[in-house]
Amino acid sequence: MKLVHWISTGGLAALAAATAYAQQAQPRPQMSPQARPTPRMTIPVNALLPATSALFDSYVAQNKMPGIVGAFGVGEGPTLFPSAGKISDDPNAPAAGPDSLWRVYSMSKPITGMSAMMLVEDGKLNLDDPVSKYIPAFKDMKVATSPDTSLATRPATRPITIRNLLTHTAGLGYTIVTKGPLLKEYERLGILPLSVSAAMEEKMRPV
Repeated sequence: MKLVHWISTGGLAALAAATAYAQQAQPRPQMSPQARPTPRMTIPVNALLPATSALFDSYVAQNKMPGIVGAFGVGEGPTLFPSAGKISDDPNAPAAGPDSLWRVYSMSKPITGMSAMMLVEDGKLNLDDPVSKYIPAFKDMKVATSPDTSLATRPATRPITIRNLLTHTAGLGYTIVTKGPLLKEYERLGILPLSVSAAMEEKMRPV
């Protein structure tokens, strides 16, 4: 369902941080360090992961991407980094590898998700908690009935939960995917990526 109200990934990060702050969480006990030998690779990655290596090579050959690197690991074994191609389509670009620097989007999502799940593990957050428990403004939500043509709404039949936010099933729109009247309303109210990020950063500083 599409909701008129909005929230950014930064909003969930603020929620997670505020919850941890309010609960005065105790520091986790320090684990005694144990020296472990670093696993050594003696077999080429493409021999251990032939299907993955072949898939990566095919992506580069078909010009779907100039280069690609994957990371695969199980338990205490070594992490495998199959790779193919270069870091860009520049003929002089270096080969792609585990130390390559990439422009990656949405990296706040895994950080936020991990932070939220740590709070769940500590018993300070429940996945089925309504968001309104922490942000009261989300208590009485409304659903857009014809989002492509108008801002008409009806009351939501259920609350938005933490689980909804973490699984992108809250029905909240944002500027890069929202269209029509709701997008125009966002623009009218100044709810734009840069302004939202600046506002969230300002609110996070005291926390």
